Amino acid sequence: SLPRQPPVLSILENEAMVAGTSYIFEGTLINPGRPQPSPPLMVDAMSPNFMISSSMIAPDLVRVPISGDNRTKAGDAAPLLVLPPTFVVRGIGQNNPYPDAVNTIRVTLAANVMLGANMYGIAIVEEVDEELVVVRSNDTSCVNLTAVNTSCLDMTGFNITNMTNMSCMDMTFLNMSVSAVVSACSPVNVTNETAMALPTRYVLPEVSTITIMGLTGSVTASGYVAITDSSGLLDTNATWTKESGMLEVRFMNNTQWKTADAPIEISFELRNPGTCMPSPMVMVSGVVRGTGCNVSILAAAMHKDVSSVPFAECKACGASGSRCDACHADGCDQACDDADAAPLIVHGPAFIIKKIGQSTTWPGVANTMTVTFATNIPFTAESTFYLSGFAGAQHADGA
Repeated sequence: SLPRQPPVLSILENEAMVAGTSYIFEGTLINPGRPQPSPPLMVDAMSPNFMISSSMIAPDLVRVPISGDNRTKAGDAAPLLVLPPTFVVRGIGQNNPYPDAVNTIRVTLAANVMLGANMYGIAIVEEVDEELVVVRSNDTSCVNLTAVNTSCLDMTGFNITNMTNMSCMDMTFLNMSVSAVVSACSPVNVTNETAMALPTRYVLPEVSTITIMGLTGSVTASGYVAITDSSGLLDTNATWTKESGMLEVRFMNNTQWKTADAPIEISFELRNPGTCMPSPMVMVSGVVRGTGCNVSILAAAMHKDVSSVPFAECKACGASGSRCDACHADGCDQACDDADAAPLIVHGPAFIIKKIGQSTTWPGVANTMTVTFATNIPFTAESTFYLSGFAGAQHADGA
């Protein structure tokens, strides 16, 4: 919000502002945490000899406040215009449109809010003289859970199969897509193995997550998918759900990405289906936690790469710069062109090279046929190719 008292600019003693001369003043305010339009700002002036009545200040609708990466646009320099949390850079592309191929998906993201993860107090429970003693600690390297009965732990949002008798719990095993708490239980004697005493609630780690949705059609099974990350801030194991085409990526503990940092570039591999498929609509959303400003980034459509050709020479398709004129069955297949970098656009199985020539035109002599094939999908030893149309040629059937 604006200061309770409007800012006042005073001219220093023995100084003066010259009529007709432009002066630039700068000051820093903290933006509101919620989105808002640019409010009308007013200015007036007073001196011992005259005054200028209040009038509206013209907002800057031309300058781009943050240059590069297309993070902001003209009009974003209007004073106190606050946009909703979003990924201002959200590009996605691929490197292989061939069926049944391993396909590298490339994602580029930059948000207009800080992302990261932070560790708060961790509950360490120890058995001392037949009593449970709870200690608050910021040491995240090891959480001693020996003698802890986990039936009294509310681990909502955590993916832990078994915590019993774990002497040291590596925090990287936590799926911290939402914050979780250790719930309080009624104090009992430690000999009662059905519960443990936690007189207070302890906040567990808060971690920002990025979710990419809509990558449907891939045959990659659900589970963990390895990712590479240019920032070095993300967990290298992301959670992949095949049915919804969803990839959830989380930040590692005690990391921070600032809005002025370079965009985060993520890449991971999915296997294409063996059939023709158009590129699906892909969305990206996020949950911001552990940065001091907990917000949600609503889902928005990602910007598909429609300007890159996946292969430098379109792979086995001839001279540099040529395009693969693959089959166009059912109107779905496309030539290998500028649209083939869109995520999960997949050609149908096709010949990308199919040529034939002969050794002679003379009548009645042996003629060697030379056939050249290249396909966009692998064939196994059990596969068969059928050539037809050799009308007039003399050769024994089956030979």
